[in-house]
Order: sequence, then structure tokens, then C-alpha cells
Amino acid sequence: RTAGIVARALGELGYEVQTGVGRTGVVGVMDGGAPGPQTLLVRFDMDALPIHEAVDVAYRSTSDNTMHACGHDAHTSIGLGVARLLAKHRELWRGTVKFVFQPAEETGAGALAMIADGVLLHPAPTRALSMHVWSTVPIGAIGITPGPTLAAIDIFDITITGRGAHGASPH
Repeated sequence: RTAGIVARALGELGYEVQTGVGRTGVVGVMDGGAPGPQTLLVRFDMDALPIHEAVDVAYRSTSDNTMHACGHDAHTSIGLGVARLLAKHRELWRGTVKFVFQPAEETGAGALAMIADGVLLHPAPTRALSMHVWSTVPIGAIGITPGPTLAAIDIFDITITGRGAHGASPH
């Protein structure tokens, strides 16, 4: 469902849209107002997880046992906002932008599936950006780092008894 919403929104903004990349991933490509050799890949998480959202807030999931945990609803919204901004000001930038909305981020399977389906080709990116919301960064602040950050997929089993918390900040 989310992939369909993203694909429709990108298409309405004028992006060339590809769906089903890595199973449920979505790619949107747009050229700027002038040709250029650079292709910027901008990646956003877009997966829902099989988790029951127990909070009672207006924006909670309406699908049982399915939620966009870890801020993936924010990631998708931010990605579409950036896509809208770039489309609106298309004449001001050169080169190509390639939006990648990736599923299955937690397991690493989504990135691998999208790569296997050719997401890094036609056009091949010359630069890449990604983002992740982080609850310990103060509101209004942006944390930036050169190179990879928050980029590890490890699998382990652990049993925790206590109150719920985000896996990255269990304390």
C-alpha cells in the first residue's frame, strides 16, 4: 500500500517511476533543468513492520499488527517532501536525481534485493545521501556525518523483560 502511495506521488510530481524494485521498492528519477554528469541518489526507508502499535495517538497505524516503526513513516514523508521541493525547483539544478524508497531495511534484504534488480544502474549514482530520524537529536537540529553511519545489520537473539523502548536506546 505504501509503495503505491509513493509511486503515485512521485508520478504526479513528474518523476519517471519504477515499482517492484527489490519486490516492493520504488524508484523515481528526474533530470534537472540543465544536463549534468552527476546523478544524486537519495534513499529513504519505506517498510512497515509486523508490530502492534500500542500507543493511542492520532497518527498510529490503522492496520492491526503493522506499523512504520523506527520512524519509517517520517522517512517516507520526508522523502516525498524533498522530491516535491526538487521537482518544484527543477530549473535551478543540474544533473539527475534518483529517489530510492527502500523496503526491508532492518534485515538488509531490501537493499540487496534492490541492488540485484539494478537500482544502482541506469542512471548510476555518482553520489548518495540517506537519512534516519534519531530521537536523541534535539528538535530543530540536524546531525551530519561524512561517510556511513548507522549502517550495520547484525542478527542476534536477546530476551528482555521490562518496559518497551527503542532498540537503539534501550536504556
